Amino acid sequence: PPSRYSPVAKGLLTTLGIEVERFYRYFDRDYFSRLGLRGGVHFDAAHYGEDRVLANPFRSWGENGSGLDLIDRFPISGPGRAALRALLADPGDPLARLDEAAKLHYLRHTNYEAVLTRDFGLPADAALVLRNSMVGFWGVGWDAVSANQARTYGMPGLRRVRFKDEPTGTGRDEPYIFHFPDGNAAIARLLVRRLIPDAAPGSTMEDMVTARLDYRRLDESASPVRIRLSCTAVEVRNAADGRSVEIVYVQGDRAYRVRTRHAVLACYNRMVPYLCPDLPAPQREALTYAEKVPLVYTNVALRTWRAFADSGFYRVYSPQDFFSETTIDFPVSLGGYRFSPDPSRPVIVHMVHVPTEPGQGLSEREQHRIGRMRLFTTSFDDFERALRRQLQGILGRHGFDHERDIAGITVNRWPHGYAYEYNELWDPEGWSPETGPHVAGRAPLGRISIANSDSEAHAYADAAIDSAHRAVHEQLAVKD
Repeated sequence: PPSRYSPVAKGLLTTLGIEVERFYRYFDRDYFSRLGLRGGVHFDAAHYGEDRVLANPFRSWGENGSGLDLIDRFPISGPGRAALRALLADPGDPLARLDEAAKLHYLRHTNYEAVLTRDFGLPADAALVLRNSMVGFWGVGWDAVSANQARTYGMPGLRRVRFKDEPTGTGRDEPYIFHFPDGNAAIARLLVRRLIPDAAPGSTMEDMVTARLDYRRLDESASPVRIRLSCTAVEVRNAADGRSVEIVYVQGDRAYRVRTRHAVLACYNRMVPYLCPDLPAPQREALTYAEKVPLVYTNVALRTWRAFADSGFYRVYSPQDFFSETTIDFPVSLGGYRFSPDPSRPVIVHMVHVPTEPGQGLSEREQHRIGRMRLFTTSFDDFERALRRQLQGILGRHGFDHERDIAGITVNRWPHGYAYEYNELWDPEGWSPETGPHVAGRAPLGRISIANSDSEAHAYADAAIDSAHRAVHEQLAVKD
């Protein structure tokens, strides 16, 4: 939430004309509830024998006993259903036998899925229903995230586990509404227009949403800021004179060498040692610790979303299918952009695929490496077949026809997605955005600085902004 941004990050948003309070008007938080739509859980035919979509009793992660009757319809074993009902029916503190220190140590060093099976007695089929419930956030299932993290997010079974002097709640003091129709791309577009005013018309955050960039303006010789596209840097070195940086980049089939007074590498940490071969060995090793979280965000343009409305769901969680989450786009109307006014109109559906290797005892970083390899070997046809099959399974009984209703598909095969954030289950205790190998990895080398969300071990827009501010000031301090 932007209230937690640093003064620097908040200042940049203000400079760009982003007034976050306006999203309370632009984001229609009651849109889906007014239509009687809610979250669902999809049990797919390949894993459960038939496609079945039910209201999701876990959607709010609450434990007030509501929705227990829904579990009776889950296509899992009788013991599994009984264990899930008990889990939601206010089970108390299963670790009351332990003192606070022992309890916290246990929660930090035990994955949530193990606590579900060991301390709550969930059979494997019941634990699988919950495993991927936050995979789009962590990049792995609950078999690779600590029970303590599950507790902080109010997952079933652990909300009554408390420690002295600990604040209640998840600490999320703002609603999840600060969203441009094109996501954080809007921030980048506003930055471009601020730096090169002729590149896009308009002057507000609202008119930027539908503004078209004039790419011819990005790299003009008379401009104080030039953005050169389709140019891949392949080598960055401090020059022998100590007063400049030599950069080699490739455009098309030609390589170019340029010289500049300063350089900032704003890329994936693991690429930096290949670009900058003069880095000392300890720094190279520190940079390679980060493992990007592989994520695939797939957008499906539907000609109508009547089938969603008739199903009663706008958001569906699939415990074991290819896409873990299927959601109608955020109901944001901003500037000349208007969210779909009713189910008879077109809409964008967002589907999330996270390649993992669960149940093998692998760490988060190991699963990310395997996941990226999977993405490199998965074709667009594979994604298309999976999403068509899955959408048909979720919505087919409500009149959906994937051949008729799908107008377009965009697969963002994002093998280098979220920055790696330290996982207390696998990483040394005490590592955080303030301490860990990323701090050594981002050290400036002469006239070269490193700035990216990896360098902050924090996968959010404010981290990227803060790292840029740090890197620029590192170079301002370099004496000519």
